[in-house]
Amino acid sequence: MIRLYCLLFLGLFLFSCTEEKRSLSDETIRSVDEFVESFPDIKLPLSIHDSSMKKKPNDSLRIADKLVKEFIPDSLYARSFKGQKPRFYGVGKAMDKNEDVYVIIQVRGKEKQMAYVLCFDKERVFKAGMPLLGESSQRDVSFEGVIDRKFTIYRNSYRQGKAGQLFYTRNAYVYNNVGTFTLILKESNDIPEEETVYNPIDTLPSTQKFTGDYVQDKKNFVSVRDGSKPGRIRFFIHFEKRGGDCTGELKGEGVMKDAKKALYTAPGDPCALELNFTGTAVQLKEVNGCGNYRGIKCFFEGQYPLKKRAASKR
Repeated sequence: MIRLYCLLFLGLFLFSCTEEKRSLSDETIRSVDEFVESFPDIKLPLSIHDSSMKKKPNDSLRIADKLVKEFIPDSLYARSFKGQKPRFYGVGKAMDKNEDVYVIIQVRGKEKQMAYVLCFDKERVFKAGMPLLGESSQRDVSFEGVIDRKFTIYRNSYRQGKAGQLFYTRNAYVYNNVGTFTLILKESNDIPEEETVYNPIDTLPSTQKFTGDYVQDKKNFVSVRDGSKPGRIRFFIHFEKRGGDCTGELKGEGVMKDAKKALYTAPGDPCALELNFTGTAVQLKEVNGCGNYRGIKCFFEGQYPLKKRAASKR
């Protein structure tokens, strides 16, 4: 009997030793759990420099096209690789204390290479993604993407001036549990340049009533897209007022409460926000505190006019 138990234990031990992590090129992967688990574990801090992006990753880390379509939202990368069929590679994954998993991927097109970070919650539901690193087209500018041990994400750029001085720009982001990356720090000793605001829902369908872009200017807008089901809308709000002293950003899904009013709420989130549509504009009204998504001196409020869509060419 003792010998039998020993043999059973040895068999289980050998099985566990020979069981290997699934390959990211394995098209038989069916679940998000399997997909996320297939990424190699990495220890933080992680730093990726644009110079390292020029080297092609190992083919063993290539993500099967089928898995890309199933588990990575194309709204994350479609704008940067429009009209291309880029290849995707796994960099690694790390889990925070809340069991959210940060997955880092590299996307390689014909002329552009980028890195992205995707966040899956403890139920392995995709919650948010953002660019971590792009490749510089300027010889005197280099980029760096960093994730520190506290899971703060830094997007840094550096350039050397004509007199040899080093200029830098550092933007820091954190993920919150309602599904968005929030800019918490922006510092630079360089000459400020206008940045394009990344709109994570820009490429989503826009066929329902009231969908479109409501714009005051490039830094103050509300994007509305089709919801996950009838009677819902997806939205993304970004504003920068008073010279950047007052900023806010919120992505979510609202429920149409009547013919012209949508309400955003989320479990565990105190924020409640109304979007009131007139057909030519949307009016924001902060019903309950949304301080997690904006500065303390400003609110989600004001009217944003609907931007006319460009006429389609026939």
